[in-house]
Amino acid sequence: SPSPSPSPSPSPSSSSSPSSTSMTVLNSPNSTPSDIPPPSQWKIALAAGLAATLVSFLLFQQPLLSFACFLTTTIVAARDPIDEKSILVDGEDDVAGPLARLIGRATLQSIEGSTPKVRAITRAAVTGNAEIDSLRGRIRELERENTSLSLWVERRRYVDEHVGRFKLDQLKASARKEGLTVGGTKVQVMMRLAEAGCLEDLD
Repeated sequence: SPSPSPSPSPSPSSSSSPSSTSMTVLNSPNSTPSDIPPPSQWKIALAAGLAATLVSFLLFQQPLLSFACFLTTTIVAARDPIDEKSILVDGEDDVAGPLARLIGRATLQSIEGSTPKVRAITRAAVTGNAEIDSLRGRIRELERENTSLSLWVERRRYVDEHVGRFKLDQLKASARKEGLTVGGTKVQVMMRLAEAGCLEDLD
């Protein structure tokens, strides 16, 4: 009887193992790490020291005690986490160092989070003065326009009330004498004379 033919083994190129799939996922462009470097250990330590100094000064109002807290917290937070052992109890892990570094990281995150707000407030304060000056200039311009319009209304009211007292030839003669335009109606010529301050000469 014919022997069964062996089944073809899958080629390495056609099979994909879970490890290769996971490597593909890890190497995908969407999983690229952030370009922002983490804060250094000394930066975290200084932030922890500043936070401890602020808290101690607000509580006790003692500059020397606050300075001692700054030095102690900075030194504790700057120690190497690998070689960190308890000073009081031999062989036990020290919780002061991790706690200090945790406070330092939280302080840095708080500073970084408040930086855009501070910039926005500063920008608003700087540009706010310019906007206020611009609004004040606009208000002065509107006041001048309002004064000019009020004066024009008063002249027009006077002209409407007294236009019947003068003849057009008389108004044109006065306008020609003052070097003004003589064309137009009695009201127009009389308004030109009023703007030039020559209506008193007609009375």
